[in-house]
Amino acid sequence: MVLSVLIPVYNVSAWIRNCLDSIVNQHIVRDCCEIIVVNDGSTDNSEEIIREYASVYTNIKLFSQNNKGLSAARNKALDEATGDYVMFVDSDDWLFPGSLYPLINKARELQSDIISFGAYSVYPDGRETLFSRDIYAGLINVPGIEYLKTLNLCGCACRMLFKRSYLTKHNIRMPEGIFCEDELFLPVAFVHAKTVSVVDLKVYAYRRHAGSITTKKSREHLSRLLKDRIFVASALKNYSLSLPEEMRKALQYKISLLTADVILNFYIGKYSKNEKKKAIDILTKKGLYPLPEQDRTIKYNLFRMVVNNPFLFSVFDMLQQIKSYISSSLSKRI
Repeated sequence: MVLSVLIPVYNVSAWIRNCLDSIVNQHIVRDCCEIIVVNDGSTDNSEEIIREYASVYTNIKLFSQNNKGLSAARNKALDEATGDYVMFVDSDDWLFPGSLYPLINKARELQSDIISFGAYSVYPDGRETLFSRDIYAGLINVPGIEYLKTLNLCGCACRMLFKRSYLTKHNIRMPEGIFCEDELFLPVAFVHAKTVSVVDLKVYAYRRHAGSITTKKSREHLSRLLKDRIFVASALKNYSLSLPEEMRKALQYKISLLTADVILNFYIGKYSKNEKKKAIDILTKKGLYPLPEQDRTIKYNLFRMVVNNPFLFSVFDMLQQIKSYISSSLSKRI
């Protein structure tokens, strides 16, 4: 078995047919691709639809469990997989037609621990935007730490193939109980990967709709995401302490970017002065703030210069408050 496609499912009866159709209609030999579907306690008729497909396509394997969350469903699928490579597909997304055959051929040819491919955000109006631009990097079988040093690792596991034996060897699994599980899973996966390749193949389609995790904008949801990102940055920092120096340095840039993202979102969002101070205090206690110097982008180092300087940071905060006030005033007038 070359490839195991891992699909966690929870109340997606509106989308699951499109997802499964996009895989079973790829015109590849069933013996080389299995589809592991984990129904994570759906309360709609998602499981009934999957059973319908499984009765026709023998390479679809359905497993059911009580609702434990996305990561737990992915881990269950990973435990049941038998393919040389695994691929995570969210049940409201799909694969572009004719994309799996060339991807499987590339996997056979390269034998990389991780293979990154083209993924696109697809909007209700049909518009498509490239999710990550690393497909232009032209990296073939480079060490994972080289990727981390060269490119900004985008936190989305669905746009990659992973060699299953290497994940098992290093006990790399999805962290459970947080929203941004990929932000923790991927840096650990990359820092241990001996070889990473980036191929210019259009494979994965992210469905952008109001109910998806990536489009939720409620204050409560955003606060949970920021809290989880602080957890991830801290967990990566602690994890890096046991690694050799070169691997630790490779992880540090990702940790710094996650921390910078938390700070930026707190200060451009509608958070009180006390909430902002509390966030900075937490980051300081965890050793994530002040931001460390990085020999990377000018943008990061300029941001670091501002937020690490108390006076410049206060000016930045004041400007953000003025911007927010003006924006709010204009919206009320309209």
